[in-house]
Amino acid sequence: ICGSMDNWDERHDMQFDPFTNQWFVTLHLKVGEEFFYKYIINDNDWVTNEEEPIRMDSGGNRNNHCAMSAN
Repeated sequence: ICGSMDNWDERHDMQFDPFTNQWFVTLHLKVGEEFFYKYIINDNDWVTNEEEPIRMDSGGNRNNHCAMSAN
């Protein structure tokens, strides 16, 4: 996964949990901020997950989106 949380400069490897059958990554993000991100498949293909929130960024790029709230 790669995103605006670190200016799209770092790729964060995801791990698979066989008990929940899900992929995950642990990131420490700032509360009160919004982040855009994409998944990188086969080291080259940048994709969004259609089952997660999607928004366009200021450059017109379609990305997954999350907002970190204090709740």
